[in-house]
Amino acid sequence: MKDIMNSSIIKVGAALLSLYIISSLYKEYEKKENDNDTEKNNVMINDYLLKEITSNRLKKPILWIHVPYKKNSRNWDSFYSRSNENINQDYIYICVKSIIDRCSDSFHVCIINDDSFEQLLPNWKIDMTLIDEPILGYMRTLGLMKLIYKYGGLLAPYSFVCYQDLINIYKNSNKPFFGEFIENSNLSDMTMLYPNYRFMGSTRENPVINEIIKSIEITIHNNTTDENNFNNSINRLIYEKIKNNEASLINADYLGVKTHNGEVMSLELFFSEKHISFNKNILGVYIPYDKILERHHFSWFAKANFDECINTNYNISYILKKSVSQYL
Repeated sequence: MKDIMNSSIIKVGAALLSLYIISSLYKEYEKKENDNDTEKNNVMINDYLLKEITSNRLKKPILWIHVPYKKNSRNWDSFYSRSNENINQDYIYICVKSIIDRCSDSFHVCIINDDSFEQLLPNWKIDMTLIDEPILGYMRTLGLMKLIYKYGGLLAPYSFVCYQDLINIYKNSNKPFFGEFIENSNLSDMTMLYPNYRFMGSTRENPVINEIIKSIEITIHNNTTDENNFNNSINRLIYEKIKNNEASLINADYLGVKTHNGEVMSLELFFSEKHISFNKNILGVYIPYDKILERHHFSWFAKANFDECINTNYNISYILKKSVSQYL
């Protein structure tokens, strides 16, 4: 029981993405890890661990990674298997593994999906399988905010290529913090950077997080169907909190959203052979997974296998390769 309690990685929910799947997809380099590391990254789900989370008895903060429960993936196991519920994007597994490798000594890394909200939030009575977009996205945001409010911790996107332990930004902040990302807006052709909740962290029961939760609940109650308006309203509230010194900003330079020269990392730059460099203190690089799927010209990368992901001459391959170089 003691060994289980001290495990670095907690996996929640019956439908949780297991690290066994990650290790199997990474057979090209996982076999080069020693047995101890493999054991550490393959702890099976246990009711005791769920109890430790819900009773707030964990000794380390939680690093939450939410992996959406997606059907109709663009990369099916077979032509006729179109109800596959796995992400099936090897570069995503590289990203998740990089977060685990860099952060599991300092955090309890908790990989969750839409089914996990009901287990972790006592009053969560929403069947996420019955909801369509964009409301599904709103409810995910609400669920993640409620997890941060109830348990605290750091939320990292599952498409974040992690280069260093994130514990310092968590420990050194005495207020909620939010990452700076490209704002998606139909109102302007200009590329703007704005604080966003996709990368965030806070201690438990912080009033700023509670205000954001209430704002999300009001938006959902008003049956807003414009996703841009929903996201922009939440991000504007976060911006005001940062402006009023109630929250702090993790600059885009540290999240790979901008290069060292201040150039925004567009998809064209990810899939370019143009030389780029990042801030020397960069935490990692955020890969815009949704844009890769939306843009036909780049969607092939979502279907690429491990070797193909890291062996192109594009910047995205160099970014990914840096996180797995220890295995190659």
